Amino acid sequence: MTVIAIAAVVAIVSVTMVATVSFATGTSARARAQVQAQASAEDAVDRTLSQMSLYTKGAETTFPCSLPYSEVTPAGSSTTEVTLRYRTEGGTAFNCPIPTSMPVVEAEVTATSDVSINTADGERTATRTVKQRLAVTDVPSGGSLFGYGIFSGSSFTATNTFNIQGGGLHANGDYGCNSSGAIIGPVSATGNVSITNGCIANSVAAGGTYSCTSSGAVTGDVTAAGSGTSSLTNGCTIGGTFRTKGPISLTTATPRVGGNMISAAGGISASNTGPIVTGYGRAGGAITGAATMSTVFQGGYTANSPSAAPDAPPAEVMPAITWEDVQKAGWPVKNVSTWINESAAANNAPSWASGRTAGTCSADAANYGINGPMTSPTVPTVIDARTCDVNFQNIVLNLKDDLTIVVKSFSVNNSFRVSSTKNGAKLRIIVPVPAGATTCSSTLPSSAKGTLDLKNTVTFDANVDVLLYTNGKTSFTNTVNLHGSVYTCQLQASVATTIVHSDMTPPGMEGPSSALYAFEQTARYNLDPGDS
Repeated sequence: MTVIAIAAVVAIVSVTMVATVSFATGTSARARAQVQAQASAEDAVDRTLSQMSLYTKGAETTFPCSLPYSEVTPAGSSTTEVTLRYRTEGGTAFNCPIPTSMPVVEAEVTATSDVSINTADGERTATRTVKQRLAVTDVPSGGSLFGYGIFSGSSFTATNTFNIQGGGLHANGDYGCNSSGAIIGPVSATGNVSITNGCIANSVAAGGTYSCTSSGAVTGDVTAAGSGTSSLTNGCTIGGTFRTKGPISLTTATPRVGGNMISAAGGISASNTGPIVTGYGRAGGAITGAATMSTVFQGGYTANSPSAAPDAPPAEVMPAITWEDVQKAGWPVKNVSTWINESAAANNAPSWASGRTAGTCSADAANYGINGPMTSPTVPTVIDARTCDVNFQNIVLNLKDDLTIVVKSFSVNNSFRVSSTKNGAKLRIIVPVPAGATTCSSTLPSSAKGTLDLKNTVTFDANVDVLLYTNGKTSFTNTVNLHGSVYTCQLQASVATTIVHSDMTPPGMEGPSSALYAFEQTARYNLDPGDS
C-alpha cells in the first residue's frame, strides 16, 4: 500500500510539473506575440505617416480610409489593419471618405495588429492597437526658404554652450555636440550624430549612426539610418523611441529610453541589467548581454525580427541668394564707402580719420575711425559692399529700418552691437552667389565664398532679426547672440553662441506654397489590448 501511495504522489507531481511547463511555455509565447503585435502596429503607423507626406492639397477625396499591412515574425504571422480618418476645415468630427475636397486640419491613424500563435492551449491571437493623432502644420504664406535656425552645408561640431531655440539644425554631414549645447528643435544630419557632456536636442534624425555619452539627452525620437553601431552610455536619455538600421550597444545601467528600442537589421546588446527601456525591444538580430533582459525592456522584447529601417534625412541644397534676388524688393542701394563716410561726418570725425577716406571698407568707433556709431538709413536700404572685405571694430549700429549689407566678406573685431528703434527690424549680411550657380559647390568662385567672422562679444538686440548667409565659412567666437538664422556652407562656433530662430526669407524671395500636406504628430497612445 505504501508503494502504491508513493507512486500516486509521484504521478500527481509529474502531471503538475508538465502542466506548469506547458503553462509557462504558453505564457512565454503569448508574451512574445504581444510584443510583436505592438511592434507591428507601431511599424504600420510609421509607414502610413511616410505615405501621408505625399498627400496633395485639392485631392482630399482620394485620401485612403484603410491600408493593409502584414509580415511574418518569429512569434507568428502578423496581420495589421490601418484605418484613417480626417477632420476637415470647419468640421467637428473625424470621417472617411471625405465627400468634397475640403482642406484637412487634423487626421487620425489607427493600426490594429493581430499575431496568431500556436500554444499548448491551441491557437491564440495577440492583439495590439496604436492610435496616432496628427495636426496639419501651418506653412507661412508664400512658403519659407529659411526655416532652420542653422543650416550647414558640411559637418559641424558645436562646443561650449551652443544654443538654438527654435528652427532646429540641419547639416549635410556629421553633427557633433560637446559641452552643454542645446538644440530646442529638431536635428537632422546626413552623416553621424554624436552628443556628450550634457548636450540636448528635441529630436534627432541621422543618416549614419547615433552615439551618446555623458548625460546627453533627446526629449523626442532618435532615428539612425546607417548600418553601423549606435550606442548609449553614462546617463544618456531618449524621451521617445530609438530606431536604427544597424546594431545598438548599451553600456552601463544608466541610459534611459522612454519609448521603444528597435534595431531594424542588427542586434541589441546590453552589458548591464537595469530598467533601461520603458517600452519594448525589437531587433533584426540577437538581443544579448545582460543577465536578465526582461528587466532591460519593461515592455518585453523580440529578437531575430527584422523590420523596416528608418529613412535617412536627405542632403539639402542651401537656397541661393544672388545680387538680383536682393534687389527684388526695390530698395534704394548705397555704396558701403559712402555709408561709412556719412557716419564719420555725422560723428564729426577728424578730417584725417580713416572713416573719411574714399573707398574705405572698414569702420572703427575710435576717433581715428568714424568717431562713434554707424548711422542708419531711415528707409529700408541695401548696402553694396560686393567688392569689399568689410571690417567693424567696436561698432554700435542703431537701426531705424530694415538693412541688407551685401559683402565680399564681413568680420568683427572686439565688439559689435546692433539695436533698433523699430521693433522687428531686419538686418541681413549676405555674401551672394552668382546667378545660376549651385550653392556650396566646389566650383564657385572665391568671391562667392567670403567668410563671416564674428568674435569677441557680438550682440544683436532682441527686437532685431538677423540673417547671416554665405557660401563660405561662418565663425562665431566668444559670445554671439542673435534672433534669426544662419545659412552657411561651413560653420565653426565656440564659446557661448545663442540663436533664437525667426524666418528671415528676403523680401521678394518667398517660395510658392507647397502643394503637399505637412502633418505634425500631436499624440500617440495604445488602446486596450484584446487578446484571445
